[in-house]
Amino acid sequence: MAREAPEETEMPLSWADSGQSILKLNIRHLWLFGAWPLSGSWFYDVYNAFCLAMGVWNAIESSLSLYFSWGDMDETTLVFISAFTNACGTAKMALFMRNRRQYNALARRVETLMSVQSEFCSADPALADIRRGSQRRASRLTIGLLFLMFSQYPVWFPMPIITQPEQRRLPLVQHGWDNNTNYYELSYALQCMLATWATQLSNGVDLLFVTVMILTAAEMRILTLRIVSLKTENNEVRIVKRANVVIGQTENTCGDEMYEKLCQCIESHQKVIRYVGQIE
Repeated sequence: MAREAPEETEMPLSWADSGQSILKLNIRHLWLFGAWPLSGSWFYDVYNAFCLAMGVWNAIESSLSLYFSWGDMDETTLVFISAFTNACGTAKMALFMRNRRQYNALARRVETLMSVQSEFCSADPALADIRRGSQRRASRLTIGLLFLMFSQYPVWFPMPIITQPEQRRLPLVQHGWDNNTNYYELSYALQCMLATWATQLSNGVDLLFVTVMILTAAEMRILTLRIVSLKTENNEVRIVKRANVVIGQTENTCGDEMYEKLCQCIESHQKVIRYVGQIE
């Protein structure tokens, strides 16, 4: 397998490229929340800037809220929780934007990684099952955790309106400087939008790496089974040698085939380890 040039692996992904990627679910989820551009549209750049602006606004809003609520343990704790959660999402998006070329390379290289042992998976149903199982496990984990977050929004966001409608409280941080009187509806909507965006983005970036590591671990397991199978084949060759009968092959031929398979395992191991190093 020839190594791809860095400038080729770091080329931006298109929508069609993401559809063919094994990381399709993760990439398109990050695209939906403004982190991973797939079209090069100016509209997406505006959307991306708006998401970052919401994160900056939340940092300012949270700082002001802390100043006006300082001394109130309950209010201060809620502000810290929401501020750190949203700041985490904003920071991850900023780092993602800064390292987009590396993320594009990550997506392309995982396809290369999966191709390293494709020939052996096609020939052995057991190895193919390991690969399919890892893909299903990664997809289920991604979908499950993201929908778990979505299930929390209908519970958390409308709670201030349901429990304390007369106080006009906001879902995350309160505007102590005006008692939530100015732009209440707009502030409420923006806080809900920001919390959704920040939590989905933060979890989405983490799940991207979790998916990659699940797939990489499966490749290591496939390689392990290939190596173990060499021991079985070696035992069979010894039996044949003792009987001094090899059907359609000579003893040297059997040894040469085993040596070739061992070299293939070593080569596959080097490629997987190289990919793990690139991830780190």
